[in-house]
Amino acid sequence: MLTVEQYISQMKKKDKLAEFDFQNHAENMTTVIKYVMDYFNNYLNPELMTMKYQS
Repeated sequence: MLTVEQYISQMKKKDKLAEFDFQNHAENMTTVIKYVMDYFNNYLNPELMTMKYQS
């Protein structure tokens, strides 16, 4: 399972996000925030995480 940092890095490479293109700074930040939300809402399996911490 990837960490959030690894997941974001992987998604940036996949989407070819030019993170240092300051003309698209606001758009890039929005994209990264979506990556973070996707990581916590979809990538991590909430049921497995709940079981892991209940043990």
